Amino acid sequence: MSAERSTSDLIGDAIEQVVDVLQTDARLLRAELSEKFDQALRAVMLLASGWALLLVALFFSLGAMVDRMAMAGLPHDHAAWLVAAGAAILGAILAVVGYNSIRSTRLEPSRTFEQIRKDVLIIRARVKS
Repeated sequence: MSAERSTSDLIGDAIEQVVDVLQTDARLLRAELSEKFDQALRAVMLLASGWALLLVALFFSLGAMVDRMAMAGLPHDHAAWLVAAGAAILGAILAVVGYNSIRSTRLEPSRTFEQIRKDVLIIRARVKS
């Protein structure tokens, strides 16, 4: 009877350890996801603020460029079209670079995935022995 009891105790301990490992991994996952979300939120807020100020500066600069070109003798509507075309080309280039940068950013919780992978290997090794 004591052999059965010790076997059941060992199985109970093993299950308890697996549950503890899974709970620890779940806490790590929550913490890492929260950290990644906070990083992304800060980045978005900074980007939005920067874009708002840059947009105001851009409007004034483009208007000044159109006026300067018109003062140099180019018809005002031609100057406006040239400045708009240049701004559109530059804007498209910046949008593509920004999109590629965001797309390549890794937001998955890589530390948690690595820890879970290690835990699975440890559990498998303990089960085999």
